[in-house]
Amino acid sequence: KRLESEIAALREALQARRAEEAAMRARANQLRGEDATVAGRRDALQSLIRNHSYSTDTVRRLLKPGALAQGMAPMGTLADFLEVSGAHEAVVDEFLREELNYVVVESWGAAEEGVRLLKSGVDGRATFLIHPAEQPALFEEGNETISDPGLTPLKDSIRVLNGFGRSLEAILPKIKHSYLATDSGQAQRLAAQHPSAYFLTPEGECFHNATVTGGKPASEGPLALKRELREAESRLAKLETGVAQAEAEAVALTRTIEELTLQLEAHSEERRQAETDTANQGAALKQMESEAQRIDRRLQEWSAQAARNKDAREAKRAGIDQKRKEA
Repeated sequence: KRLESEIAALREALQARRAEEAAMRARANQLRGEDATVAGRRDALQSLIRNHSYSTDTVRRLLKPGALAQGMAPMGTLADFLEVSGAHEAVVDEFLREELNYVVVESWGAAEEGVRLLKSGVDGRATFLIHPAEQPALFEEGNETISDPGLTPLKDSIRVLNGFGRSLEAILPKIKHSYLATDSGQAQRLAAQHPSAYFLTPEGECFHNATVTGGKPASEGPLALKRELREAESRLAKLETGVAQAEAEAVALTRTIEELTLQLEAHSEERRQAETDTANQGAALKQMESEAQRIDRRLQEWSAQAARNKDAREAKRAGIDQKRKEA
């Protein structure tokens, strides 16, 4: 009975662990599928950004290796040097769509070489932005700052990489004089009060002086692509961690199943041995019961014979006593 109870508990535990293992392996397979999808999207985004697919054909031709003379190769586009925090990538992408395609070079000579190339062999136009290795401090102190509830300077949302620093505000005054407004009403009001500044709405409209620019963007800009790439890389890292954890748990469950299987086999063998012992002991018990019955019958026979013998002895003794009396 003890073995039967333990075997039933082991079978129940084994069934539960197998179900958990199957679910964990299915989870790992699902995560691997998501991982492959996100990895594919990450690779596509990296390719788009690396190949500057968001730029014009002219800019892409200028960025090809060997397009300019040795030592004058462009460093990339301005988009390669900017990151935008928060949810303003799309707004900045539209507002700086032309500036983000500026071709960044290290010298005026490289810019002139690029212009000569455009005049001679490549159709189209491009703007070159000079960014020497040692950039002078072009930032102007003491500029007017516009204050209004909810208004945020655009430069506070832009992070500049690779040495441009605050000098970029002097190179591109649009950045220095641009603000993120809470809505179109505030942007329109402030544009009338500050005609030299730019006010951007969350919907991507730009109010400047007596003009307003808006509409649906033609395509996703580089800053949004870079943000999506960061999100894809973060998601990919989490998925890879999840896959590793699911596989580790599945392996642990497999080991537990193996251990439970060994215990079940051992208990089953012990039960079979116990059943054999029970059968042997039952046969021995029946034999002993039969022998006991045979002995009991013989004992009864002996008792009856003894009683008869006793009666015969008593009768014989009584006969002897009677003869003695008669004698």
